[in-house]
Amino acid sequence: MFELLIGGLVLYFGYHFVQGFIQAKGKRKAQANRSHTRKSTVRSSSQEQNTLPAWLDVPAMMERGDWDMARLTLQKMAYDYLKRPPEEKREFTELMKRFAAQDPLYRQCIEAVGPLIAAQPGIKQTALYDHMPTHDVEEARYVLYFAHELGHVVRRKKGNSYEVFLPGQDIPAPAVKRIRKKVAV
Repeated sequence: MFELLIGGLVLYFGYHFVQGFIQAKGKRKAQANRSHTRKSTVRSSSQEQNTLPAWLDVPAMMERGDWDMARLTLQKMAYDYLKRPPEEKREFTELMKRFAAQDPLYRQCIEAVGPLIAAQPGIKQTALYDHMPTHDVEEARYVLYFAHELGHVVRRKKGNSYEVFLPGQDIPAPAVKRIRKKVAV
């Protein structure tokens, strides 16, 4: 379950991670690089010095209202979490959910697309991008991914996109693919 969630995080944040560095201003880029890891003074049982992940700084960024930096830090860290122990994956996933639920960008996007989903149950996710206040497709994917994880929408895979529903809406059964048998003549 956690590997699937972390895999989803990597897919959704991968492209945006690269774009964030391309578009980042000098100060933001330097600050993101400095916050990647920090050394802990806590010693492990083997008395080696631990490296704490940068996402431990995210709650402080959230308190300061530095949502863009917190989002960038979490996106940057998502790549590392495929290799992490299950306990760290769980902590990271919970932090991502808490972050998304409080993220002003998330709230603005959900408020913008909620009426569209209510009016057109099963609308394709890609059709919602133009109606979001963000102009970044990766941020729009992040919003809809976590809206599904938090139970604010229901997504169902359809081709190269997703159908999006509100909780409680009737979700029709998916079409059954017919397999054509080749008849030997």
